[in-house]
Amino acid sequence: MQLTPAIAARLMAMTLANEPVDAAGWWTLLTCARAWPALPEAEAVRDRAMARFGVDEPVAGGWAWQLTLDAEMRRHRQSWAGALNAQARAAARAAHLWVRSAVYPVRAGSAANSGFAMIHGHAWATRHDPELALALTGLARRWFGRDRAAQVWEPDADALLSPSLTEAHCMLRLLPRAEFEPWLAALLPGLDDAGPAVLFEPADGLPALNLSRAWSWRALGERLPLSHVVHAAADRHLAAAMPQLATEPAAASFALLALLPDSPDTSA
Repeated sequence: MQLTPAIAARLMAMTLANEPVDAAGWWTLLTCARAWPALPEAEAVRDRAMARFGVDEPVAGGWAWQLTLDAEMRRHRQSWAGALNAQARAAARAAHLWVRSAVYPVRAGSAANSGFAMIHGHAWATRHDPELALALTGLARRWFGRDRAAQVWEPDADALLSPSLTEAHCMLRLLPRAEFEPWLAALLPGLDDAGPAVLFEPADGLPALNLSRAWSWRALGERLPLSHVVHAAADRHLAAAMPQLATEPAAASFALLALLPDSPDTSA
């Protein structure tokens, strides 16, 4: 399954219906509108952006989503495209402070998951703040580098993310390939045999979780043969989640992550 104009229109319509739109929502809207500017929903997004970013008021969201939104806004040429520059600079300062002060990672499958934040922050920092990118990589090694044989107790009833897959996805993005591959084999030793089984089957009634798993499975699949079981797992999670998009507000941004090339800082 790939991102199509029909799916993009659906994601934009879903997100436009929610007020206020946070940083993840604006990233979803602007990314889809840039990819298919002729859609009626894209015109509505541009009109909403003109009104919203003409007001000096911050957009809600943690530093990771703020940086991902900044990366997207840099791709636009409209008069409002620089409206959040100061907020992006503040988000970068917050990320540096977080790296220096955080003692333990948040491993839960919530929006506060540290690995999820590091995926987003590193994608932005690789282009715009190399010092932050190096600091995030060092922190990932310190927090996750010795993890072995993950105990996969998931999902929780309110989970948005898979702790195990998000950690693996984070290390995929932050570590060199030669370092990542033996680390992954130690973290998920049953991966080639579709284990742990709970990660390979969609979770009932949790579309955002299923979409975030699909995003991570697709990312891991970049390093694995097309015949590997992770590709079918990604497809199953997408197929289970897409009909349920409207039931969970966070689902639109996770759907876009799952359907785009992996990095949140990659053009549609």
